[in-house]
Amino acid sequence: MESDGEMSALLSEHRSVSNEHEVEDFRTVCTRVVYTIAALTVFLVVLSTAMYVIYFQPRAPFVEFQSIDVKEFSISPMVDRTGVPTQGILADVVVNIVFYNPSIVYGANVREVMGYLSIGRTIAHGMRDDFTVPKQWGRVIPLELHSTTNGDLLAPLYGAAPLLLGQMNEGGIVDLSLQFQLKSEYPMLFGLLRKEYETIISCDIGFVPGSSKRVPADSVGVVLSRSCVSVQ
Repeated sequence: MESDGEMSALLSEHRSVSNEHEVEDFRTVCTRVVYTIAALTVFLVVLSTAMYVIYFQPRAPFVEFQSIDVKEFSISPMVDRTGVPTQGILADVVVNIVFYNPSIVYGANVREVMGYLSIGRTIAHGMRDDFTVPKQWGRVIPLELHSTTNGDLLAPLYGAAPLLLGQMNEGGIVDLSLQFQLKSEYPMLFGLLRKEYETIISCDIGFVPGSSKRVPADSVGVVLSRSCVSVQ
């Protein structure tokens, strides 16, 4: 027969093994609970982030041509960089663009603002520095266009010169083509996501250069008509 000491030892060993199993089971349960909570947390974070981005996603900005101020519009003889004599145009205009950010959450970073004025060929161009527009805020963007080409103050007209000279001498309407473009970038979630819109607007301008009337007061000539369409 086993002695009382041996029985006590066996019972003690059995209790120890049982306790180890209970501890191991408890650790397993705790680990599963932690993993489950972590998985649910990640899922809820991803879901709430997706819903936030979808619901508050910034809309395309409102961009519109407002006016064009003609500071200078004149033709003079010139010699281009290759030595060819022609007529050159000195054009200096300011295009005023309305920009409104309709987003209720995000500010807009506006960049690559540039424009071109042409009469069959480009006679003036320009771009301006980047800027920001707060949420639900608007402003007028002045964009200066100049005829400077490769260091020359005049933009060569070549074959377009006779028609333009005739229109100016007769007080006729000069058909100008204006195109400007810009990109609007909306940083979301601390810059982790970005939404970008590109806007291109093309306008047909009816302009009478050299008129005695001045509209607006600091322009040279009269802008009679304008028609704009969003290209993109």
